[in-house]
Amino acid sequence: MVKQFGDYYFETFSGTNKNDGSYFPFVKELNDIQFIGLNSIARFSKVKNPFGSNGKIHDNELIETATLLRKIPSENKKRIVLVHHHFNKIKLQKNGFASDFWQKIEKQTMKLKKKKRIIAFFKEHNIDIVLHGHWHSNLEYSRDQIRFFNAGATIKGNFIDELQVNFINTSPDNTIMETHKLVANSSIIIHRNSFQDGIESVKEETDRLKKAVNY
Repeated sequence: MVKQFGDYYFETFSGTNKNDGSYFPFVKELNDIQFIGLNSIARFSKVKNPFGSNGKIHDNELIETATLLRKIPSENKKRIVLVHHHFNKIKLQKNGFASDFWQKIEKQTMKLKKKKRIIAFFKEHNIDIVLHGHWHSNLEYSRDQIRFFNAGATIKGNFIDELQVNFINTSPDNTIMETHKLVANSSIIIHRNSFQDGIESVKEETDRLKKAVNY
């Protein structure tokens, strides 16, 4: 499956620093950004991973990643990790018995093992941002001063009025994330967060933007 993924998205892996004969881990430099790709897909198991949806980043992959990063200077560069599984705790919503029951099943079958160890690895190697998916919700959160962004889903679904997309602008001094609400053939900014801003200023800016578009 990894080979099929790599062959299909071959342009992602072109020009990357990686070990011969493997797709992950990799480091790809674009201008002042270092993208670090990790494979968090755990092997299928009838007992431990019956749906193939739980995640794990093996120790040898982290060791290989550390070796790659030591070879590549990171001065004045942002380091952004690309990985599938989420790092936040999933909050269950009260939407009735059937929904609650299904969410509990999802919570137990979509876990990433040893998250604290992985986050400590990110901290040690000066990771600035982690971009992930897996949980189909547009989220932004932090762990140990590292910013995490969940892109949400890639299809329209049934909630056309709630379509959102994140834009991340980086510079050596700052990183700004904007959430755009898609409206007709354009978009409206409903959330803006500078990584140098405090939580209160972010909340005030978000509230102002929501009022401006009657969100």
